[in-house]
Amino acid sequence: MPDLCEIQFSLLTTPSVKTKDIEKLITGFSDKNNIRIKLAKVERETPYGESYEVDVKNTFIKLLERNFFNPSSVNPIYTSSVADENIFAYKLKIPVISIGRLAVVDIRKKNG
Repeated sequence: MPDLCEIQFSLLTTPSVKTKDIEKLITGFSDKNNIRIKLAKVERETPYGESYEVDVKNTFIKLLERNFFNPSSVNPIYTSSVADENIFAYKLKIPVISIGRLAVVDIRKKNG
């Protein structure tokens, strides 16, 4: 019977479930089942970002809708996530408005 197993997975969180919550769930399961684990994030050039949710009632959001989206018949997409909209804008040459936490990372040179 094997005594070692390596599992690598991609974890996508939501605003109500943070990375720490998932880590506690995994370590709790391993402790309960007497399984030794080493939990580690894969190193990456850009920082990990927790998911967030934009308040669609925000004054600035309403201003954008009223002055830009509605007159142009644009239906904005609001998602509960961390996205790569900067890559879409750069690759597809389309306008993108990104509103959320401040985490400025220019990865176009790497991914362009």
